[in-house]
Amino acid sequence: MLRVRRRLLVTVPLLVLVAGVLLRLEQVHQETWEWRLTHSATPPKLHVFDRDYRRMGPEPVPPGAALLATAPGGAEVFSKRLPAYVPTVLWAAADGRTVAYQLMGGP
Repeated sequence: MLRVRRRLLVTVPLLVLVAGVLLRLEQVHQETWEWRLTHSATPPKLHVFDRDYRRMGPEPVPPGAALLATAPGGAEVFSKRLPAYVPTVLWAAADGRTVAYQLMGGP
């Protein structure tokens, strides 16, 4: 009886911990398409203004671009104009790296 209780005292918290880690992995994957516990600065998918954007590749922020938001991973998100419309291209800058994002699904 005592042996069963000891096993339960070890097994139950371990299962809860594993379930929590798996839930966090799934949450980050749904948001950014990455299997990580935390958001990266420039993830493959960026969700801004209720729209999804796909990472395209390295590209400098154009002159005159306005700061729109901060991504969950800490990157600053820029657009050519303020969001009076749905921007089709965004730029995210973090850690000396700038990446362009393209709108997914049309305007």
